[in-house]
Amino acid sequence: MIGETGELSEIFQWRGECQPGLADFTEADKIHAGEEMSDVLIYLTEMARNCGVDFAQAVIAKVAKNGIKYPPLSQEPSPILSNVDPRELTLDMLAEATLRFAEDRNWIPSLTPRNMLLALVAEVGELSEIFQWRGECSPGLPDFSADDKVHVGEEMADILLYLVQLARVCGISLSEAVLDKMVKNAKKYPARE
Repeated sequence: MIGETGELSEIFQWRGECQPGLADFTEADKIHAGEEMSDVLIYLTEMARNCGVDFAQAVIAKVAKNGIKYPPLSQEPSPILSNVDPRELTLDMLAEATLRFAEDRNWIPSLTPRNMLLALVAEVGELSEIFQWRGECSPGLPDFSADDKVHVGEEMADILLYLVQLARVCGISLSEAVLDKMVKNAKKYPARE
């Protein structure tokens, strides 16, 4: 996932501040950005599975925690994922939830492609720190404390939340990009019979 995040960063490198919707990108560059975002999501999802993290539940818990850490400006905050069954959580729901969360805090002007990408990279670094110096980790993270496992889930949730926001501000449907990428991967790496 670190490599995929680096490849995503390279697309934005040397471009300065990008326009929302990537108006200054070629269509090929937009597709490439969607593919790299898809790769990050695919690796993140596989990592969550391998670590035994209930990814959807971790995301919902992180959004609730962020709501307390960053209270809305108004007295009437939007209910954000409070009544969502984790089994029904979708990327589109997350995109809407992160948009409402930002609107409730007047953060929209700061949500630029560059800022979202930098935040995403920082969160990948924070997740990496949890694994640093531990050697090879077994599936399910049996050598991790319960608190460390929660921390892993929180950092994975942060990565997903920034990835969803990045896709939204870039005008990329992450759901469609992932489906397209999976079709390409299936052709590139056919199943053995």
